[in-house]
Amino acid sequence: MKNISKILLNIILIITLSINIFNKLYDNRIVLIALAIYLVLAYLLYGYRRPNKRNLENAILIVFLGSFLTISIFYFMGTFSEFSRNYSYMLYKYLKPNVWISVFAIVFLTEFVRYITCSGPKGSKLTTKIIYISLFIIFVLLDLSLSKKVLNVSSFNNVYEFFALTFCASLTKNVFLMWLTNKYGYIPCYIYRLIIDLYVYFLPIVPKANMLIQACMFMILPFILYKFVDGTRKERDIPKAKDVRKRWWDRVETAILLIIFTILAGLVSREFKYSMIAVGSGSMSGTIEKGDAIIYQKYKGELLHEGDIIVFKIDNTLIVHRINKKFFLGEEYVYMTKGDANSSVDNWIVESNMIVGRVEKRIRYIAWPSVWINENY
Repeated sequence: MKNISKILLNIILIITLSINIFNKLYDNRIVLIALAIYLVLAYLLYGYRRPNKRNLENAILIVFLGSFLTISIFYFMGTFSEFSRNYSYMLYKYLKPNVWISVFAIVFLTEFVRYITCSGPKGSKLTTKIIYISLFIIFVLLDLSLSKKVLNVSSFNNVYEFFALTFCASLTKNVFLMWLTNKYGYIPCYIYRLIIDLYVYFLPIVPKANMLIQACMFMILPFILYKFVDGTRKERDIPKAKDVRKRWWDRVETAILLIIFTILAGLVSREFKYSMIAVGSGSMSGTIEKGDAIIYQKYKGELLHEGDIIVFKIDNTLIVHRINKKFFLGEEYVYMTKGDANSSVDNWIVESNMIVGRVEKRIRYIAWPSVWINENY
C-alpha cells in the first residue's frame, strides 16, 4: 500500500508541475506549496535516515572544486566575447525579494526531497523503477519551472536552445544528483546547486558565451564529477589487480571521449580557427553530399583561388560552393561561385566581407540528424 501511495504522490506532483509549466503560469508559490506538502507526505512514507559520512569530505571537495572551476572557465570565456548584467544586479533594481527568495527555497526543498525519496526504501524492482522514473520527471520539471522555459517548436533555433541549454543539461544533472544524494546525502548536492544553478544571483555579470559551448560545459560536468567522486570511493577499498586495470582503462576511455566531444563542440560553436557545419542541400553532390559535415578554416582576408570551396553568407544563410571565377572589382577581388552539381554559376557575386571560411575537410554522413530536424521542424 505504501508503494502505491508513493507512486500516486509522485503522479500528483508531476501533474501539478506540468500544469504550472505548460500553461506558462511559472508561479513559484504553486511550486513551493506543492513541494512543502510533498515533503511532509514523503517524510511519512519514506522515513528519514542519516546521510552516509564515509568519504563525504572527498565528495564535497570534488564537487566544490569541479563546480567552481567550471564557472571560472565559463567566466574566463567571457573575456573573449562580452558580458551582460545578471540577476544579482536586478535583485535591488527590478526583482522583488519574494521572487529570488522563493527560488532559493525551491532549490533547498528540492534537494531535501531528493535525499528523502532517493535514499529511502522503495520495495520491489518494478516499484523501484517506477518510483525512480517518476522522481526523475519531477526533478526535471522543477528545473523547467525555475528556468521558465518550455519547448517552443516555432523555429529550429528555439527547439535547439531548449534541448541544448535546458532539457539535456537538466537530464545529466539530475541523474548525477540522484546518484550523489543516495551515496553522500544532500550536502554535496546543495554545494553543486549553489554554484552551478544559483551563481546568477550572486555575480553581477554573465558571459555571452556561445550557446553550444555553454550547453556542453554544463552537460559534461556531472559526468566528470561522477567519475572522480566514484573513483575516490572505490579506491578506499582494497582493489584487485584486474579491477585496477579496468579502472585505469575506464579513465583513459573517459578522457578520450571527453576530448572528442570537446573538439566537436568547439568546431560546431564556430568560435575558433576551425569550425564545422552541416550540409543541407545537394548542390555540391559528387564532392560533398547532403548530410555530410564540412570543417572550414575561418577567412581572414587571404587571397583565394579558382577551385577553392568556400563558405559564404547570403541573406543570413551559409552556403558551401566552389569558386568558379575571380576578378578584380574596385579595390578588391570578388568571386563567382557554382555548386558542383548545378548546371550554371550562381546569380550573385561573393565579396570578401561575405566569406566565412575555406573548406578543409569533409566528414561523411554525421550531419544527417541535424539536417532531418531542420527539414521537419
